[in-house]
Amino acid sequence: GATPVATPLALTVYHDDFLLSRNADLEVLLEVTGPFEDTEAVRCRQVPTTLVASSRQDGGEPQLHTVFDALGRWIARNGYRFAGPMFSVHRPEPGAVPRAGRDIVEVCAPVSLLQL
Repeated sequence: GATPVATPLALTVYHDDFLLSRNADLEVLLEVTGPFEDTEAVRCRQVPTTLVASSRQDGGEPQLHTVFDALGRWIARNGYRFAGPMFSVHRPEPGAVPRAGRDIVEVCAPVSLLQL
């Protein structure tokens, strides 16, 4: 099986309302060294490159709802539309051991230009 890369990117994909605190439909992704055989619980996927609007928050997830809201307003004001489920990329602070609440979180919304 594959192992995580030295400083892996960890992603969370939100398939429903990100404010749900129970039974949320999420996908968790972790960057690994190479392909591996799927199991019942874990699948290997390559995530395609996509155009996103993004915003960064230092220090974890407690204020992510404000970041999601700001991204939604920016997208609407700048002629884009949502083009897929939002996701967040979690990066440990440079030189730090990954720890909940201290990560740098980049919230991303796949977008496409509105057609006039």
